[in-house]
Amino acid sequence: MGTCKIDFSGKQKKIDETYPLDKERGIYALLANVHKLREMRFSRGDYDASNLLIDFTDAVEEAGLTARQRL
Repeated sequence: MGTCKIDFSGKQKKIDETYPLDKERGIYALLANVHKLREMRFSRGDYDASNLLIDFTDAVEEAGLTARQRL
């Protein structure tokens, strides 16, 4: 079998480094750039941004926040 020199997980690594969800700064970065991530889903077809937003939405729903806290 041959090898491939293309890094298919490069986008995922960049998103994980920019928005580390296990750290406070990552959550702040995500909340500050949520509109940019939503735009990236459609303008670039970025599946990694889509996965990040799905995970974030699921976490907010599971947290049992009030309507005010969700805003």
